[in-house]
Amino acid sequence: YLRTKFQSSIRFQEFRQNSDEEELTNSLQSLRMNEESAKLSNIMNYFSSKFIITDGFKFGCDFVLYTGPPPCHHSLYCVSVYDYDQPINPVEIISKMRSSHSAKKCALFVSSISKEIVQFSFKWNKNLD
Repeated sequence: YLRTKFQSSIRFQEFRQNSDEEELTNSLQSLRMNEESAKLSNIMNYFSSKFIITDGFKFGCDFVLYTGPPPCHHSLYCVSVYDYDQPINPVEIISKMRSSHSAKKCALFVSSISKEIVQFSFKWNKNLD
């Protein structure tokens, strides 16, 4: 999914086996991005200082955030990136929330507007009848 969505903007490197934190951090820094992906670059730079970023294809999102090396830590967030002005279909929001919830992660919807990161998530209301 990521390759299809951002193929013209990013060169991806895949890690399938146990990789340590340094390898994952270096792979993120070695991604080649052009001007078309400035928003994605801004978002990834924002998160890379706090988290380790990996591909989110398996969870139905753009990328997944880990607090430590993936083999040793559980990821906390499934991140989906959108254009700031792009309306998001409510069915898509619900499907991303359901898939992230079943994996015990929080669905995080992120956009970048003039170098500012906008992020939001929703919480399930358990009191609905």
